Amino acid sequence: MNRCFQNVILGAIFVSVAGGSVCVMARDAATYLTNKIKPAVVSLTSFDKDGNEFNQGGGFIINERGDIITHSKVFMDAHSIRVKNFQGNSYSVTKILAEDKEGGLVQLAIDNFESRASPLPLTMILPGVNEQIMVINNSFDSGHFAVTGVVSGVSEIPLFGTIIRIKASFPLSCIGSPVVNMNGEAVGIMAFISTGGEGYALACERLKSLVPVKEQSFSERRGLGEISEEAFYGEGIFLIGNEEYEKAISLLEKAITKDRNYAHAYFQIGYCKNKLGNYPDAIKNLKQAVRLKPEFPEGHFQLGMAYFMQKQYKGAVESLLDAVRSNAQFFEAYFMLGLAYTALERHRDAIEAYWQAIGINKDVPEVHFHLGMAYLQTKNKLMAYEEYKVLKNMNKHLASKLFKMIYQ
Repeated sequence: MNRCFQNVILGAIFVSVAGGSVCVMARDAATYLTNKIKPAVVSLTSFDKDGNEFNQGGGFIINERGDIITHSKVFMDAHSIRVKNFQGNSYSVTKILAEDKEGGLVQLAIDNFESRASPLPLTMILPGVNEQIMVINNSFDSGHFAVTGVVSGVSEIPLFGTIIRIKASFPLSCIGSPVVNMNGEAVGIMAFISTGGEGYALACERLKSLVPVKEQSFSERRGLGEISEEAFYGEGIFLIGNEEYEKAISLLEKAITKDRNYAHAYFQIGYCKNKLGNYPDAIKNLKQAVRLKPEFPEGHFQLGMAYFMQKQYKGAVESLLDAVRSNAQFFEAYFMLGLAYTALERHRDAIEAYWQAIGINKDVPEVHFHLGMAYLQTKNKLMAYEEYKVLKNMNKHLASKLFKMIYQ
């Protein structure tokens, strides 16, 4: 189906006509989608040692065996947890099968589930900004089955993955619930809700980070309610996704307090410091990250960036070379290496670095522009003109700028 036409049709689901009544087509579509999703979603209720309910959340069925995906926040400090499906059937959690400690995702086994479950379809295709989605609430009441929202942003966090920001007012009980597109596919898992109610979901790709754990019953997990370094790290990640870098640093520092060898936490602090323009502190944290993890291309790259912004170009070159040694396909590192060589007036080295970048991705006009500039610095107008010809079909502004420099 044409995507534009599809968006018009799906958008109609949430459009009300004058007088507050919903058109028949929209009502039927919403009912169809709800009925399609219901068999695959569950609510989870946590209980304390005295059997008192103290937390609720959502989850969904991941396979025909009936295993559940949810978020660890749903049952932190719990002594038991019950799972209920839309038919009202209730089950006990028996085992934790797999866990993604930094993302907080968990895969749970439950007892005596139906012989054939209905897994929720997943998609690795990210939703677009302004795309409408549904977040399944833990209530199966027809009037409160889902909270509808709009994707307000999709952020790629280094070393972590993709976070989907959703504009709506979500109750905390949506934690662990699937985020579903208008095709009835899960695009993410709700993992964080801001004080203003905005939701942050982990993209479904994050499910690949689930690691099988040593067979562990739920009762054996009791007493593990203390917030772990991975939990502090994960919360910090969501704040990075919201560009709240100072708050993120505070949580990441707590992660380091619990684990002084947490290389990824040092990296993220350095990343935040770079974003805030505090390059000296960024250098300190990033140096610690790569000391703990020498084969760390992203760490070396961010360190190179910090050195570059401090005009410490030799340090930038050294770090960026470490980055490409660790990852020979690191396009951004080769590009930055070319810029650092240029700042040191090592133009032939810059040309080589730019060509390495183009060998990985030839469709970035800025690289061709700087390559043309480097050729001019070596008095090679012919090759500079070749880059101008490439730029003509990519970016007319940069092409014109390079042309004027060739013939000025």
